[in-house]
Amino acid sequence: MSNIHVVNKEKDNLDSFCMIADYYNVSFRELIRINTGKGKGKGNYSYENRDPKYWLNNGDIVFLPKKQPPKKEYGNCINNNCNALTNLTSIKEKKPDDKTHEKDYLHVLVLVPGTTAPVNDLFLFLLGDENESSHSSRSGFSYWDECFIEDIFRLKKKIVNNNKDNVHFNFELYTDFSWTGDNSHVERVMGGKRLARELNRKYSSLWSSNEVFFHLIGHSHGGNVINAFTNEISKGSIFFEKWYVKTIVYLSTPFFKKIEQPDASKLHKSVLIFNIKNKFDLTQRFIADFSIIPSFKQATKNINDLLSTIKNIKNKFEPFMHSLKKYVQSLKETFDIFIISPYTKEAEKLFQDTYNRFSSNGNELKGNLKSLVQSVNTLINSIIEYINGVDDMPSNVKQETKSALKRIKEMIDILSENAKFVINEVTNLELRNAYGEICDFTDQLLQILASFAEHDWIIRVIVLFSINMLDYFDNTVQTNDHYEQFELINISLDEVQNEDKYIDYKNMRDFDILINKIEENEKILEGLFVSDFSKFKQKKWDNFEKVSSSLTNIFCDLIAQIISKPLLELKNNIEISIALINLIKNSNVYTKYLITTIDKSETAISIKNSMKTIFNFIERMSYRDLELFKIIDSTKSYYESALDINNPGTLGYFAMISHSVSRQKFSKNIFEEIVKNVQ
Repeated sequence: MSNIHVVNKEKDNLDSFCMIADYYNVSFRELIRINTGKGKGKGNYSYENRDPKYWLNNGDIVFLPKKQPPKKEYGNCINNNCNALTNLTSIKEKKPDDKTHEKDYLHVLVLVPGTTAPVNDLFLFLLGDENESSHSSRSGFSYWDECFIEDIFRLKKKIVNNNKDNVHFNFELYTDFSWTGDNSHVERVMGGKRLARELNRKYSSLWSSNEVFFHLIGHSHGGNVINAFTNEISKGSIFFEKWYVKTIVYLSTPFFKKIEQPDASKLHKSVLIFNIKNKFDLTQRFIADFSIIPSFKQATKNINDLLSTIKNIKNKFEPFMHSLKKYVQSLKETFDIFIISPYTKEAEKLFQDTYNRFSSNGNELKGNLKSLVQSVNTLINSIIEYINGVDDMPSNVKQETKSALKRIKEMIDILSENAKFVINEVTNLELRNAYGEICDFTDQLLQILASFAEHDWIIRVIVLFSINMLDYFDNTVQTNDHYEQFELINISLDEVQNEDKYIDYKNMRDFDILINKIEENEKILEGLFVSDFSKFKQKKWDNFEKVSSSLTNIFCDLIAQIISKPLLELKNNIEISIALINLIKNSNVYTKYLITTIDKSETAISIKNSMKTIFNFIERMSYRDLELFKIIDSTKSYYESALDINNPGTLGYFAMISHSVSRQKFSKNIFEEIVKNVQ
């Protein structure tokens, strides 16, 4: 126990962690957690606070059972007993200069990570997690859950122990593979080619003439990378005669119907294929239909500006709302003193102080309003510039969209100027003029909202972006029994929804309603998008109106789960305001005459028509809302809860957490079947 063992995680990919944990009977999970900085401490613990005691230095892990080593010993083994690590495993690790016997054979367990972000950069951004966007899939164990890693090592240990008396048996765990992780057909094909090259480079020097059996485990689109790999190795030049694929485990893989079909020519005659799925997996069942153009953020030079502008609007909206609340509150305080307090010098001073604060809040509100409008206009200009830069978008689609955006921009400019005028009128206590201006302002605002509600312009712009980013559409399914290459192979199906926390919710059937509505529109899109990959770029614009209609239906169903409750709250607030106005109108003759006169004006009629359109839209969205999730954390706002991926029933949860259930741990049945297949 006095030895110090150095483990270089870049070289060993945490493989030696298992050896150390087994040899010293310490917690493997604790060792992983300290290395990755997870847990309540997060970071490099001081030596005295570690239990069990490990020393971390410059990315290397030093296992130290007794005491902290002197700095000069970092990276070394003490007591000349470095072979302890090698002796911790019973398998024979062959060196490149070793020789293999003709009867020797090798089994290799390969982990293939999926997309780092199943919904890609834009969708992650909308989920409020833009920092997680990445174009480099994590290799080794960093992609996988800790429990899954433990199962992998447990699997390795059992396989090795079962074959320890077989002198010709060799086994390796290959965890070095990574690919870009982009949700792109081209990138997945390139990932399959890369995997074939890496395995050839790793094992060809020793094993080119011997039997080598590969056991591949792929999560999400990692399974489609495996399919691309089977196509690459079927060509013969990169995969030797006695090399075969003997196991494929698909974990939540979205199975395409047209692209990325497997090739069975290098599958072993006793190959085992497993398909693990979760019925609540929105990524596997829907999101993965849409393959995105490679390197999404580099697709156009304006996309980063767009995302930054959206974030800027979000940042500007909060201070605007805060200043608006301050303004309304100070207006109330000013009126209370002006109307209620008897005239005295003290009351006059109090009124003046309150009024000055009210005036200052008005100026702050105007400044924040101007800043917010500038950000919105920047976004609209960026979208127009983005549209101009899309070469293959039909000119009529471009023109229609740009005209709508310019009209919205004009209305926002007029609206903002009127808003500032209203703020000035109220701040100067010119209330007789202010009431009419407020009515005109309300009319313009409601007209814009009604236009959005009636024509779904916000959603149509999102649809336009979605179609432009689309590299290919292929209606994915949860089973791969449609693979012609697999028709003679018995595929084992394992459903893991019982491991999903959402299974405990009473409204599970509502998820089925949502997914059925989505799948109805998926079938329509499937018919509209029928095309080879090479022809899809133009095909996707051929039926723009029909495609746009189906995507709008899907997006409305999804968005309703997030915004319908706030919209209903808005409707209630408007109705309360109307009731309050009617109460004021009937309180005395003067206000009754003034408001009744305005009620009969063209402005009032326009407001009523706009409100009717908006209310109809709110009711439609409310009808679409299936109430899939409940707010659990009372400290969070509704929107935060609606976008919280850890809240069962949210879209983020279905897209990411439900999609990851399959990579949390192996089922006992699959574990034992793989053990039997590796011999």
